[in-house]
Amino acid sequence: MARPRVDPTAEPTEARILRAAAEAFAARGFAPARLADIARAVGIRRPSLLYHFSSKDELYAAVVHAAFSDLDQALAAAFTLEGGFAARLEAVVLGYQAFLERHPTFAPLILRELLDGQGPGRERILEELVPLLGRIEAFFRAAPELRAGIEVREALVTIATAGLVRAASGELELPVWGRTRSLPHLARTLLLREEPRDATP
Repeated sequence: MARPRVDPTAEPTEARILRAAAEAFAARGFAPARLADIARAVGIRRPSLLYHFSSKDELYAAVVHAAFSDLDQALAAAFTLEGGFAARLEAVVLGYQAFLERHPTFAPLILRELLDGQGPGRERILEELVPLLGRIEAFFRAAPELRAGIEVREALVTIATAGLVRAASGELELPVWGRTRSLPHLARTLLLREEPRDATP
């Protein structure tokens, strides 16, 4: 009997598992999410899922790693952009906003871990988040346009958190936040030094 043809354009099973797992972990958190439900969402059975990822912890780690790898790539172009610090800062923030829009599970996943504080998820987030923050902080600290005396790490977390909360707001985004996209303005206000005003004669 002939073997069934494999569609070369079909999304690989592992990628489908990661997407379904990201949705489950974002919606319910690490502990309540069930591998059987994730497998069902993909259209496979739990043993087949465990063939690709040997445990829920391994699957969660893969979801978190994939998300932060995508974010790192989304921001990489902004760091090499030609021009001044202000242009790069805006490109970083806009790249971050675009990433959050393309990855709707990222914001609830991170916020849930920050609130829950239980299980292996917190460790996974810290392993991925802290090094990324360190690289971004080092990039900004080297800028001559940086506001004097600013706590760069705190400013970065403030900007990132504002983006996360808005992205996780769902149906509440428009009534709560309105239509204005002000994250680049917030970033400029927090991080850029004020330009001296011309003296009036």
